Amino acid sequence: MKNRSERRPRVLYLAFYFPPSRASGVYRARATANHLVEKGWDVTVCAAPLDFLYNVIGSVDEELSKTVDPRIRVERPSLNQYTWQQDLREYSWLRRSFPLMAKRVYMFSQTKLFPERYSSWAWASVTRALKLHAKERFDVVVATGNPFASFGAAWLFNKVTGVPYVMDYRDSWTLDLFHDEPAFPEGHIAWQWEKRMLDKASAAVFVNEALRGWHAERYPEVADRMMVVPNGWDADVLPKAVEQAAGVAPAGLPATASGEGAASGEATVSGEEAASGEEAANAAAGAAEAPGGQAAPAGERRAPRKLSLIHR
Repeated sequence: MKNRSERRPRVLYLAFYFPPSRASGVYRARATANHLVEKGWDVTVCAAPLDFLYNVIGSVDEELSKTVDPRIRVERPSLNQYTWQQDLREYSWLRRSFPLMAKRVYMFSQTKLFPERYSSWAWASVTRALKLHAKERFDVVVATGNPFASFGAAWLFNKVTGVPYVMDYRDSWTLDLFHDEPAFPEGHIAWQWEKRMLDKASAAVFVNEALRGWHAERYPEVADRMMVVPNGWDADVLPKAVEQAAGVAPAGLPATASGEGAASGEATVSGEEAASGEEAANAAAGAAEAPGGQAAPAGERRAPRKLSLIHR
């Protein structure tokens, strides 16, 4: 039997968009997972099913998969592709035979259970994670959104197992960033879910102070568990950025750029150590190590502003 002191801490990382997906959010997730492995963590990622990436959205980059540390275990739970299906041959038996009933079932799941079309993937991720957890315990869960159903999965997994979780907001769910106003009307189920998930989270991470501040004002009772972990750049993806860190940005790339969820604020080149994912990984470690699964006070775990060329 492995000595407890030799056991690597285990993290369940809920990241729908993960290589070979080439969505912009992939880079933060890839960097976080790689950094955790480098720091001695046993990392399991729950990501989008490959048939969705290849056949539905068609947004993949095979080369990006090669940048994922081979020690990372990637699970790909199923996703109900109801809203993406356009080919009648792909419809389920229920949808082909009783289309109105199938629609009512789907709408019920969106209006009464969890208001996001990725929710089936979240529940499938919990089912998969519980089986893995039964074999070897996870110490912490990190969920990155969007999609924000990953937060719901982290909340449910915590409710069943007691394993602490960190919510990583790459974007805002309930704030419409284009119009700077709430994305849902008052009383919508999304507000109930967000409060429920934040209440139980050990930490909530945001990409900039503007987003953190808006959520802290909306949910003051958990503001002390909110922190900023800016996006950065990674030398293996942008190798020339290292050489340009002290001066001019590479041709065609601005030295400043607004980031995902950047209701305000800009990015500035800061240095090679600004790899995205490092402070997010540290937040996960803090949640796992803190007594009772609670993160340290906000003032003790404020992420340094090492912000560079922005990507999700």
